[in-house]
Amino acid sequence: MAAATLPQGHYAIETEPWGAPYVPHPDQGYTGPRQPRGHWTVDQGVTVLSAGPRGNIVIHPEDAPALRPLPDWENSGGCCGPSGDSGLNRACPCGARVATLAADCFGPYELHLDAKRVHGHELS
Repeated sequence: MAAATLPQGHYAIETEPWGAPYVPHPDQGYTGPRQPRGHWTVDQGVTVLSAGPRGNIVIHPEDAPALRPLPDWENSGGCCGPSGDSGLNRACPCGARVATLAADCFGPYELHLDAKRVHGHELS
């Protein structure tokens, strides 16, 4: 697993598209990453790039210890851990899908909280 993108206790807002879905890149000769901190990808012979959400809250994975994998490890495929390529793969204890963990050996180690599903509040 790669080093964490962010130290514990910190967050960042992902301003670029990140994660699924992926769409064909308009320049099929492109050899750069398909998303920030990602790798170059060809899917069935087509170079793709992320058309995923913007505005995700990115945190250190250990800053959300209550989140759990989806049943049967849905959307958690990868070599050494979930790649984050298949969409939301972490849920709250109530079962609500709220985040995507990227923790495979070839990519970043970070947790993307879906900005449409997660809201911050002050701790009392």
